[in-house]
Amino acid sequence: MPRQWKTLKRHPGIYEYETKRGKKYGIRRSYTDINHKYRTWSKSGFMTWRDADIELKKFEVTLGTGQITASISDTITLQAYFDKVLKRNIDLKLWRPATITQKKNYWNNQLKPVFGNQKINEITRQSY
Repeated sequence: MPRQWKTLKRHPGIYEYETKRGKKYGIRRSYTDINHKYRTWSKSGFMTWRDADIELKKFEVTLGTGQITASISDTITLQAYFDKVLKRNIDLKLWRPATITQKKNYWNNQLKPVFGNQKINEITRQSY
């Protein structure tokens, strides 16, 4: 039987659960990756909620600085990312037909010739 995690009041993302040796704490954090998919990160086994909070803050720093999505952007080109974004927005009907045409024209005439085959992390603000 899996353990029941109970939320810890006034501490979002930190949970407590009972073991044979007493209370332990775990953390859970959801985020959206570069492909716009929800991911969940969790860790458990902390003796105090303060230890769990420290580990959660460390994870949030790595998430905020982009170190988690950096490994994905090492391998994906801007062309592949544009194709994913275009497909997603068409499937979810977020863009009207006129918007799709405008985005494709801008991509084909302005961005693709210069940045199409470059990896995302190689593109800098200055080069753009």
